[in-house]
Amino acid sequence: MMIAGYQSMKNFSCKSEFHHERTQDLLRAYFQYLKSCNHVSMPEVFKSVVNMPAARFWVSASRAAVVVANIMRGDNLLYMRPNKREMFLEIHRRVVELRRVYSKWSLPRLIEAVVAQPAPRFYLAPGSARVLILKARKQWFAAKSKRLRGC
Repeated sequence: MMIAGYQSMKNFSCKSEFHHERTQDLLRAYFQYLKSCNHVSMPEVFKSVVNMPAARFWVSASRAAVVVANIMRGDNLLYMRPNKREMFLEIHRRVVELRRVYSKWSLPRLIEAVVAQPAPRFYLAPGSARVLILKARKQWFAAKSKRLRGC
């Protein structure tokens, strides 16, 4: 089933339309976790951060619509990495639950409502979170340094 106006395939390594917002949310969780620690073990920090609640599901409604439609047709998503599969299965579960309450809503509308809800975790590997956080921290410190120098 193809959802009108939605692409059926994701381009490999395409940058998320929510890249900046997701990175900011990750940094929020990172700094929040660091404030709660007495002793910091960086591998443990990244493992903990990815399991903290996220502000939303960091996937576009159009991508989620394609995948949820596939799940509804019986796709088990075994070709996906475990984190992404778990995220899409959670989105599907919430869509089914929301459809019981709002039976007249279209699938795209249900999905848009669900992906905007807070997510139970980031659905990222700790190594991926590490790369995103360290890059964002480096940019943040560079911008702060530039402001302090008056440039």
